[in-house]
Amino acid sequence: MNYLAVILISLCFMIALRFLGIISTAAGVIENARAAFRLVGDREVSDADKERLLQKASVSMMGSFISMTLRSIAAITASLLPLFVFDLTGLARFSTVTHLLATWQGVVLTGVVMASVQLVKVRR
Repeated sequence: MNYLAVILISLCFMIALRFLGIISTAAGVIENARAAFRLVGDREVSDADKERLLQKASVSMMGSFISMTLRSIAAITASLLPLFVFDLTGLARFSTVTHLLATWQGVVLTGVVMASVQLVKVRR
């Protein structure tokens, strides 16, 4: 049952990542950083304009960082909720499953689950 709990936690985490928009927010941060780097190299923009635009990008990226941090905490919490239910019902102990997640078997299992979900999603 512990391995099933790990699989369920992995699936819940992936669903929470998608539902909370963490992946799309991260993609937006990367695009924002790329635009800022392009701006720095643009010789047609004055230094004062570069400074103003880079400060704006910096504030935007800081806001995205805070948002992603809070969303990540929510995703982790959502993925652990089934584990709390399992622990309360006696199906799987919280400490046993979290220990399993920290072992190489747990890392491999979660990696396989996440890669499998991505492969199934890509094939659709």
